[in-house]
Amino acid sequence: MTQESSLKTSYVPNEVRASVVAALLAIRRAQALPTWRVRAAAADLGVSVRTVWRWLEQAEGEGRMVRKVRVQFVVEQEDLVELAYHRGNVEAVYRARVAAGRDVRSGCVAAGVCPRPVPGPAGGARGR
Repeated sequence: MTQESSLKTSYVPNEVRASVVAALLAIRRAQALPTWRVRAAAADLGVSVRTVWRWLEQAEGEGRMVRKVRVQFVVEQEDLVELAYHRGNVEAVYRARVAAGRDVRSGCVAAGVCPRPVPGPAGGARGR
């Protein structure tokens, strides 16, 4: 394992990512963006060079400088009771919910969760 790959991280705070992307975009608009600047930014953040280039593409193409906001889900007591009723059979829970006319997205039941967006920016406990 090289030293470079051991320094990689999977998480960069949105504020840090936004400021780095904004600075690199400002340089890119003023002049050609040298690869060494992207490499330096990637090394400082602990991510791959490709990741920084992808962030720049997203900022220019989609207009966003931070990661997409994902809906967080929560497992409620009702979900646990229904799963217990079906003896842990996720497919049976799915079929029962579809038969009852409830909106069930693909993959949500497999995780033991159905769409119930959590209010607030930091809703939902990780509980691991």
